[in-house]
Amino acid sequence: MVIVGGGYIGLEVASTVRRLGMEVTVFEAGPRPLAGVLPAELADTVCELHTRNGVRISCGLPIESIEERGSEVVVRTRDGGTVVGDAVVIGIGMIPNTGIAEVSGLAVGSGVLADTAGRSSVPEILTAGDVAEWEVPTIGGTRRIEHFEIAGRQGAAVANTILGRTSGAFDAPWFWSDQYESNIQVVGTTAGVDRIIYRGDPRTLDFSALMLAGDTLVGAFAMDRGEDIMGARVMVGLDVGSVTERLSDESTDLMDVADALEDIEEALV
Repeated sequence: MVIVGGGYIGLEVASTVRRLGMEVTVFEAGPRPLAGVLPAELADTVCELHTRNGVRISCGLPIESIEERGSEVVVRTRDGGTVVGDAVVIGIGMIPNTGIAEVSGLAVGSGVLADTAGRSSVPEILTAGDVAEWEVPTIGGTRRIEHFEIAGRQGAAVANTILGRTSGAFDAPWFWSDQYESNIQVVGTTAGVDRIIYRGDPRTLDFSALMLAGDTLVGAFAMDRGEDIMGARVMVGLDVGSVTERLSDESTDLMDVADALEDIEEALV
């Protein structure tokens, strides 16, 4: 199997077919798989998971052509290299179809812009799913995220909006990816991250990483540590400067820290 594109889709396919016994080569045009969605050191840990499982990863080398030859598929790279496979999977992302929204006068960014209840710039028109770019107060600005968990939550929020119910602010985006025997979870954003606090050793591929911009927790990444993500989801957007030493202590339950920080926030209001 030859896979073009080292995003979550490409890597999940690589994991699945490798476990079925196929040889796998992944081509990624960027410097590393997941480079656009994770800090370099975290993206590298996911790559390590794949290389340990026998996947060949080639980065920074554009594909020149893909050609069927009988029962084989020939993939040629720009430097003249050739890889022959039984099949090719292309997972290079998607371009949201915002054309109808644009000509209808709706505000559009990287997707159809909406508030935390799914209302577009024309309040009677609501949007959810891969084409939707919602406000996310906990991390600031708007985000368009291609994941079915996000689409499900947005769909429920839109339903509540239609029915006149309040569904609350759309919290920090969270999603997961199962690869081999590992469960990867990500919450929040990687934008503006200038410090990472680790819980556990990334070399073991069993750890979590809390991502800070200044003293604000903006996101978290975990491999097989879903309980840390539960706490991080509550803390995204909060000032954690006073508890950074507790965050790195693996004996500390992050939900306890989150509860304490929320109490402080409420006391200051």
